[in-house]
Amino acid sequence: MHSVEKLFSWISGAKEGERGRVFLTFVGLLCLLVSYYLIKPLRNSKFLEEFDPSKLPFVYAGVAALSFFVTKIFSTLAKRVEKYRLVVGAYTTIIIAKLLLGNWLRFGGGEIAVFCFYFFASVYFLLAVATLWACINDMFTVEQGERLFRFVALGSTIGSIAGSKISGIIANSEYREHTLYFSIIFLAAALFFVLLAARGSSGQSSRRP
Repeated sequence: MHSVEKLFSWISGAKEGERGRVFLTFVGLLCLLVSYYLIKPLRNSKFLEEFDPSKLPFVYAGVAALSFFVTKIFSTLAKRVEKYRLVVGAYTTIIIAKLLLGNWLRFGGGEIAVFCFYFFASVYFLLAVATLWACINDMFTVEQGERLFRFVALGSTIGSIAGSKISGIIANSEYREHTLYFSIIFLAAALFFVLLAARGSSGQSSRRP
């Protein structure tokens, strides 16, 4: 076994035949969190440019209500649609929404565009992370999950840190107007890596829904 593979196995707990899936799912979660942490400060800054901060408590209440309804709708779909089709459909919808909202904001959508963007950016991550974890969960047995998920989930932590740093760099560069598009790239990468990992998986899991 190559020394790099030995080191990765020691760090992650992955055995032979698991390393590829573990690495790809780790990177997938990392990309997802980078994507979100590029959006989060943009969402907040856009809102504060157009609205008074005193309105935030009412907006938070609205986000909570919208999240409830979106979760209910998603739960219904999850029972009827195969999980890999669901994740592709959800991510495709999110990417299209980001493109439309990005262009709307860029070409002077005003308060209405900012309002819609804030609610979208506050809710979509619930679907993105839930569908991605559903796919990851399907790739590993209970024993594998207990042994490997601590490392896989570490991708989320690293992604949140990296996303914050990258967001700051972009905000201070000439590309700050393209933050939303960078977020789309990372989101698409997250989907790509997890689907690539699924190709090497048996798709059999002893986990119950």
